[in-house]
Amino acid sequence: MKMKKMSWALALAGFLGSQAALAEVTYNFSGFGTLEAVHSDSREADFRGNIVQPNGAGRSGATMFGVDTKLGLQATANIGNGFSATVQAVADHRADNSYTPQFEWANLKYQINDTVYVRAGRVVAPVFMVSDFRNVGFSQATVRPAYEIYMLNPITHLDGVEVGTKFDVAGGNLRVQATAGRVKLTVKSRGQDDPINVTGSDRNINMTYEKDSQTFRLGYNRTKTDSQGPGITQIDAAFAAAAAFPAFGYPTPNANLHDIKATLWDLGYIYDDGKWLGQVEYVQARSEGPAVQDTDAWSAMLGYRIGKWTPYAGYSRMTSKEPPLKYGEPVNPFAGTPFGPRAQQLVDGINQFDNVINTHNQQHTVTLGTRYDFYKNVALKLQWDRSFKPGMGASVSPGGRWSGLNRGVFINPTDAFMRGSYAVNLYTVTLDFVF
Repeated sequence: MKMKKMSWALALAGFLGSQAALAEVTYNFSGFGTLEAVHSDSREADFRGNIVQPNGAGRSGATMFGVDTKLGLQATANIGNGFSATVQAVADHRADNSYTPQFEWANLKYQINDTVYVRAGRVVAPVFMVSDFRNVGFSQATVRPAYEIYMLNPITHLDGVEVGTKFDVAGGNLRVQATAGRVKLTVKSRGQDDPINVTGSDRNINMTYEKDSQTFRLGYNRTKTDSQGPGITQIDAAFAAAAAFPAFGYPTPNANLHDIKATLWDLGYIYDDGKWLGQVEYVQARSEGPAVQDTDAWSAMLGYRIGKWTPYAGYSRMTSKEPPLKYGEPVNPFAGTPFGPRAQQLVDGINQFDNVINTHNQQHTVTLGTRYDFYKNVALKLQWDRSFKPGMGASVSPGGRWSGLNRGVFINPTDAFMRGSYAVNLYTVTLDFVF
């Protein structure tokens, strides 16, 4: 692990050491993990656990053991006088195909009074219903949260400040939480030599109401990001070149990749009475500019506990609200002329934009599975997912633009997968544990 990745933990360790002389410090250590194998019956694209992974089960290999595999360690210190500190490190499948641990949490909390607290450092990005424990497979009935929803914002933590409070309302508990800070993300695709580095700011506010067996949630998220990398530079050069060739024949929208503003609304509901377990979540994602698609997504899951077994069924869907910015397969009409090299910049940039940045999100998934709690703090899960990705048509408009291509949530698609309708079956087995 690089030293720069340890800065938050070292800062907290120094603080704890200084405080130990002032008050008795108590510690709590815990951990969690998932061992997993995923098999896909399609060789046309990869299914991955999150959008930072460069590959997955399918085209890169029929079976993969690292899509959802992870190990997490957490330490909490109660310092006294209202102060506590938490550090959580997680090793999972990353953009460089390694399992290098990364600090998900590394923060200092001050409990101002019985109802208000403030936390500073590396904190969770509470974008979705189960953001607080999305990495802890044991805490969830299913193998993974509905991917059609959780891929819409891959940010899991931010470096900044969190403020929270709680109230007693109508016999239940209302919690309000706000966060703000900086984010950093690295994304890489199969066959892509250089990653895309995404940096920016993230702001969240959410409300959660719990009463008896029910939990309601409403959340708002606002991000502003900048993308950097050789591929992005290529895209920038391409659209700059387009200005020199207004008659080139390809539309050149404002594909700004350096100031992407997006908002996300999340509405969720959980029911758990000890026997029946249900969860519904709806997300509306909107972006300023054409580089990221406006998308609506929702999911529903229902399970029933029978002794140590919990069979469940689920359904999830995502739908883009607008067609993607596809340009077909542009060919340089100036090849062999003095203008050829400059014009090729535009051709290469358009293809790079299509392959790396521009996506169309349309897909729905049926899920059946079961969970078996055969030992204390250990659960075996078996899950079948059938994801259907419709084709969007392959007709070409007068400007050379495809009417629509679609890869759904998959990565590294073949040309046939992008154009056609596909049903992909995924078979997953996991062993989840906490300690």
